[in-house]
Amino acid sequence: MLFRKMQRDMRQNRAQFISIFLMSFLGVFIYAGINAEWFGLRTSVNRYYQETNLADVWVIGSDFTTADRDLLRANSAAIADVERRLTVNGTALLEGNPTLTLNFVEDNRISTSKVVAGADFAHDHNGLWLDRDFAEAHNLQIGDQLQMSLAGHTLTKEIRGLTIHPEYVYASTGNADIIPNHQQYGFAFMSEKAFPEMIPMPYNQLLLTTVSREYGPVEDLIAAELGFKSSVILTRESHSSYQMFDAEIEQHRAMGSVFPIAFLAIAVLTILTTMTRMVNNQRVQIGTLKAIGFRDRRILFHYVSYGLWLSLLGAVSGTLIGPLILPQIFFNLNKSMYVIPEWKAAIAPSIIVMAAVAVVLCTLAAFLPCRAVLKETAAQALRPKAPRALRRNRLEKTALWHKLGFNVQWNLRDIIRNKLRSIMALVGVAGCAMLLVCAFGLLDSIEDMTAWQYGEIYRFETKLMLAEDISAEQLQDLVVKYQATPILESAVEIIAGNIKETGTLLVSDETELIRYMDANRRYINLPDEGAALSYKMAKALGVDVGDTITWHIFGSSEWVNSEITAIHRTPVGQGLAMGRNGFEALGFGFDEMRPTAALTALKVADVDVSSDASTHAGTHAGTHAGTHAPTAITAALSIETLVDSYQEFTELMTVMIAVLIFGAVVLALVVLYNLGILSFIERQRELATLKVLGFRTRKIRSLLITQNFWLTGVGIIVGIPVGYLLIGFIMGTMPVSMDMMVAIEPLTIIISAVGTLLVSFLVSLMFSKKVQTLDMVGSLKGVE
Repeated sequence: MLFRKMQRDMRQNRAQFISIFLMSFLGVFIYAGINAEWFGLRTSVNRYYQETNLADVWVIGSDFTTADRDLLRANSAAIADVERRLTVNGTALLEGNPTLTLNFVEDNRISTSKVVAGADFAHDHNGLWLDRDFAEAHNLQIGDQLQMSLAGHTLTKEIRGLTIHPEYVYASTGNADIIPNHQQYGFAFMSEKAFPEMIPMPYNQLLLTTVSREYGPVEDLIAAELGFKSSVILTRESHSSYQMFDAEIEQHRAMGSVFPIAFLAIAVLTILTTMTRMVNNQRVQIGTLKAIGFRDRRILFHYVSYGLWLSLLGAVSGTLIGPLILPQIFFNLNKSMYVIPEWKAAIAPSIIVMAAVAVVLCTLAAFLPCRAVLKETAAQALRPKAPRALRRNRLEKTALWHKLGFNVQWNLRDIIRNKLRSIMALVGVAGCAMLLVCAFGLLDSIEDMTAWQYGEIYRFETKLMLAEDISAEQLQDLVVKYQATPILESAVEIIAGNIKETGTLLVSDETELIRYMDANRRYINLPDEGAALSYKMAKALGVDVGDTITWHIFGSSEWVNSEITAIHRTPVGQGLAMGRNGFEALGFGFDEMRPTAALTALKVADVDVSSDASTHAGTHAGTHAGTHAPTAITAALSIETLVDSYQEFTELMTVMIAVLIFGAVVLALVVLYNLGILSFIERQRELATLKVLGFRTRKIRSLLITQNFWLTGVGIIVGIPVGYLLIGFIMGTMPVSMDMMVAIEPLTIIISAVGTLLVSFLVSLMFSKKVQTLDMVGSLKGVE
């Protein structure tokens, strides 16, 4: 009998119960989908790292010998294994002269490649295992011969296999690209036997696996045993690829915890308001059930089950469907940035906990309104509930109240008397505005980041990448020919107190081709003394102007103390910036640190690194034609090429933006329609009275629509700043290497506000039409 009663109640109040199901479903759907995505990524990449035995520590230096390796291996209490490797940048003799990081492997036990096509890695003289995505970008296949330029020598190797590698999950050239450009950058692995025999093998890396993840003792041991030979010690957490992918996972984890809150809050509030109204309207039925012998416990379970079964159905559906849909959307976004063997979602334990919490909260919301009625006797419950003693609020006692129109008085009184319903409307509308502002604001922020980097900071047309062995004469000729400004870009390690970070060093002459800005994006000049530290790096290190930091360039064992004399802000390339004079005052000169690039306001086409060959070898179909150019330049990157990386990132973000907009519209539609119906039902008697008194239908509809617009307006005012904060929260989860500022255009605020108002207006029209079909006689009847 009670089950049939439940079916009847749900049919009569289907709008409210459908909204309860949708909100609980969407809340768990979003949480389960995003958490299954990041947990799946975490599971997949950890398995990848384990299968390939990713190093725990990288020691970067020069001329590591077998004695150095064996010395560390002997410390088995802290170090599990050690292997040497030579890693050096070369140039593939292909169209565009892409950079190719060449890795010459000693034993291939630590940080091994995962071969996805071709033969397994082997120690031979002629084999090369090439980056899979680089090969696809250049249409290279297994069996092709690939020519590479390395330190003035040309190497020709056969592609034996295509590979991915755990150290290149995120592989970027470091030229301010966000999306890795596989056309311009790749990596390759070879045996140490493939290294040119006429050149001594200068191993510059030691790869270590440690007994535990406590790196402090290991770093102390390396410093003690190797001394000046070890210029840089990187752990997994400071390795750029590991750090970037780990930050991506943490960002998604944070998003998955924030976005479902609005939907679950609405589900709980909807149940609370719906069940309160239902219990009050069914007092006589509850009293009758009591009178014919139903126990309080059974009646309580009957009413609690409305929230229990609907939330349980929504939570189970969300748990099952969310991991099937949302991860695929994010995977398609991430696949262009990261390379891992498999992209699979995985059910995190927290998903089950979240689903259970959602069911418990909704069930509790259904339980609370029933307690008071069930405490009464059958005779008390059979009587109609005494109407609330209404008192005039403070506003009604003021002179202002009497100056207000009937419409305003009616709606103000209704909002004050139905606070829970009004709060629910505000939460729903604010959630909608928040998601819309977040969606469009993210696009604005990315476009602002592009304009900031390539319109305000970078003002050159072409960035010429220079050869490592460029001579002073070649550099001078290049500067004259292209009216170029040479710059030095290098990786550095920075220490402040007990905090250590890796970043970049940028050294340049005073030029209009590259400018610097303070934290408020006002132009500044580099100081003549000391160093300018980037804003994001300063926050990570906990330092400010006047503090002293210790740093050194990768490959150099010389540590330098510098006072921070300025803070500059830049979207990418966090670290140090110095003028050439200040850099040379520290004892560095051209011979020690050659410029790595030159900036020019001229548009320069791609150049060829080969000065004595007119063709590039290396494809299965034939050769690529090349142009003659001095060996001083390895590649020419136009500003358009660099901007394309940001544009591609923006296009990928549109999928996420669409998801946010869809969620915002659904949230507003469900909440406002549900509240409109609820308000109409609760005020049927009052509306019927107005009709009897002669109020036209248009006037009554205006009363209902006015309140919706008021609540929508307040919700928008609340939601816009919350959306701004949400964008800031998302950007706060980005890695140290990136710094984005929240930039919301006025048009975005207008679109978000108008969009929310439009949804509110459409919903108002939908439920206000019910006034035309209002049964005045039935609504005005008393309890029979």
